[in-house]
Amino acid sequence: MSVVRQNAVPQNDLEKLSLEFFDAWSRSDVEELLAYFAPDAVYHNVPLEPLKGTGEIQTFLEGYFSAVHLEIVTPLLATVGSTVLSERIDILTVAGRPPFDLPVAGVMTFNDSGAISEWRDYFDLGAAERGTGMIF
Repeated sequence: MSVVRQNAVPQNDLEKLSLEFFDAWSRSDVEELLAYFAPDAVYHNVPLEPLKGTGEIQTFLEGYFSAVHLEIVTPLLATVGSTVLSERIDILTVAGRPPFDLPVAGVMTFNDSGAISEWRDYFDLGAAERGTGMIF
């Protein structure tokens, strides 16, 4: 089975916003990413503890970008109401290691202002740790 290496074509404004958000990760700009979140947002990498509020999210992002460069490819998006579902390949690069492809499924809910209020990502934590050589 081949891996699709192109983004889905957005079908609505929330899908377009989601792709813009995913693209922003490649710039490793914490402030740019925080602007997408509601102040009370919850970001949950489901194998780990949820992050609550932009303060906790900021602390996570600063630590993450000190060790990892991330590019995101999103071959599949679907929308239900104010929730966008994504199937992604997160390409993680850690110094001294080859890039690692991590399959991820995500669920993002947006509030009435268009900010992310809840984001859950589902992935194989063991595969992420083996691929990056890091313990999360």
